Amino acid sequence: MELDKAALRRELLRAEPWLGALDVGPQAVDAGTCERCDRWPRRTGHGGG
Repeated sequence: MELDKAALRRELLRAEPWLGALDVGPQAVDAGTCERCDRWPRRTGHGGG
């Protein structure tokens, strides 16, 4: 079954609008590098690579 990522994002933001905010929530956090391998996460809201 194919996941409709756009629909999932719309529903999440409808239910929990703070998830899309840049000053609070997951997009406000810089994950930094992995302590084990010293690499950046593959996906972050900003920074890294």
